[in-house]
Amino acid sequence: MTYSMFIHCLLMGLVKLSQLCNVYGYFIVT
Repeated sequence: MTYSMFIHCLLMGLVKLSQLCNVYGYFIVT
């Protein structure tokens, strides 16, 4: 795995994680 691939995977993971947090936050608020 190259360095740029690693960074790309890391960013994708962060995006998915933040989306997941938004979903959980939405369920907690409602």
